[in-house]
Amino acid sequence: MPAPRLHAIACGVVRAAGAQTEGAHAFGPARPRPVPPSPAGRFGWTPDERVPPAPEFPADAVTEALAAARTADPARVRVLSGTAHRNAVVWFPAMQRAVVVRRFAPAVAVRRERGFYSEHSVLEAIHTTYEDGAPAEPRAPRLPRAPRVPRVLALGRDAEGSFSLHTYEGPLPGPSRVTPDRLTPRHPVNGLRVREADALVDQLAALTRVDCAHLEPAAGRPEFFAWLRAELVRLVASLPAPVLARATASGLPDPAALETLLAPLTVTPRTPGLLHGDLNPWNLVRLPGDDLALIDWELALTGDPLYELVRHLHLAPARPSLRTRMLHRWSRVLPPDRTAGWERDAPVYAHLERLRSAYLDLDRIVTGTALDAPNVARAVRRYGRTLSAARASLAALGGVAGTAP
Repeated sequence: MPAPRLHAIACGVVRAAGAQTEGAHAFGPARPRPVPPSPAGRFGWTPDERVPPAPEFPADAVTEALAAARTADPARVRVLSGTAHRNAVVWFPAMQRAVVVRRFAPAVAVRRERGFYSEHSVLEAIHTTYEDGAPAEPRAPRLPRAPRVPRVLALGRDAEGSFSLHTYEGPLPGPSRVTPDRLTPRHPVNGLRVREADALVDQLAALTRVDCAHLEPAAGRPEFFAWLRAELVRLVASLPAPVLARATASGLPDPAALETLLAPLTVTPRTPGLLHGDLNPWNLVRLPGDDLALIDWELALTGDPLYELVRHLHLAPARPSLRTRMLHRWSRVLPPDRTAGWERDAPVYAHLERLRSAYLDLDRIVTGTALDAPNVARAVRRYGRTLSAARASLAALGGVAGTAP
C-alpha cells in the first residue's frame, strides 16, 4: 500500500528536526554516541561528554550505582519496569540519597510512538531556563517556581550498553526505615487530588516558557496539528498485519481510510511550547504538599500546549468537575496566544487520542508487548471501554464503526 500523504509530512518534519538537532532520534530515547576512551574508563564505564560530571556524584559513585543495579542487590535496589525502560532505584546510605539507573530495554517493548529529543537535553533545557531565570511573558502571571523534574547525574556506556543516571524524585523514608519496597515512587493512579491538579496545570504552564531553541531550531513551526495527524497515520501503518486485521475487524479504519477521515480536521494555531508528551499517572510522582514531579521524558516534543493537557486528561482518570477545573485554570494561567480557540479544539485532540489508544492498546493485546508495565496492564484490562470511545469518536468524525471483534 502506498505511504499515506500525511505520512510524508511527518517524515519531512522529522528529517528537518534531525538534521538540525544534535542527538535527535527517530524511535525511542536516543542512544549516546560512541566517545573516545577517557580516564573514567577505569571505573568500568565511559562517560558521554554531552553531560559534564556532576560534582555531587563522582565517577566512583556512578560505578557503585551501576554495580548495584546490575546485581539488583535486594538490600538497596528497587527495580521498576516501564514501557521502554528498566529503572533501578539505588539507595546510597553514606549519602542518604537515592538515584535512578535508567536503561532502554528494547526486549521489553516495541515503542511505536516516537520521541525526537534526547531525554538528557530536555531535562537540561528545563533546569537551564529556570536557573537563568524564566523569561517573562506578556499577560502571564509570574509562576512561583520551576517544574519538578529529575536532574541527569551521568550519561554513558558500559558493558550492558547505554545508561543514564537520574536523581530520584519522590519522598524518602527516614534513614533507619529505608528498604527497597519503600523506594517505590507513589503515583496518582486513581486520579489527582484537587491541589495536585492545580500544581500540574501550573507546571504545564511553566514548561511553555522553557527555551527550546537548541533542542529544535524549527520549534515554532505552525504545522504541529498536521504533523500530529500524520504521526497517527504513520503509527497505524506501522502496525503488524495481524494487528491491522484485528483493528479493521473491530471497526477501526485502515491507514488510508484514517488519513481521509482526519484530513479535514483543523485547530486554531497557537504558540508552541515544550511538552512532556506522555503524562500518564505513572509518569507523575506524588511529593509532599500535594506537589508532583514529572518523570520519563523520552517522548518530549515541541507543540501545542493544549494537546498536552488533553492527552493527560485522556490518559489519567479524573472526575468531570476536576477536568473542568483543570481546563479553566489552564486557560487562565497561560497567555492568550497559547490558549486561543481552546474550547473548540479540545474535543478534536480528544478524538485523536481515543483513536490512538484503540490502535496502540490492541497492538499490545495481540503482540503481548510490555504487559508488565502497570499503565499497559490497566489499558489492556479496559480495552472494551477504549474501543467504545474510539467508535464514538469515529461516529462524531464521520467514520463508520464496525462490529465488535
